[in-house]
Amino acid sequence: MLVIGSFLTAVVLFSFSLLGGYYFYAMLWKTFNDTAEPDSWKGHIFFAALVIAQIIGIGILVFALYVATYAGL
Repeated sequence: MLVIGSFLTAVVLFSFSLLGGYYFYAMLWKTFNDTAEPDSWKGHIFFAALVIAQIIGIGILVFALYVATYAGL
């Protein structure tokens, strides 16, 4: 039961993180492009770095839930 609960928690957090994250990225992207030249390669690198950071963060979160579940915490 704890395994199912932590898996569902991870899925829900992942979903909310994606929704909130991409909305946040869209706002940052618009702000960045309004202040920089359009279609700047720097903007694409900045955006890619944010997406990679989010994926790493979600990976750490899921790993922490997995460890907590199997450690019986």
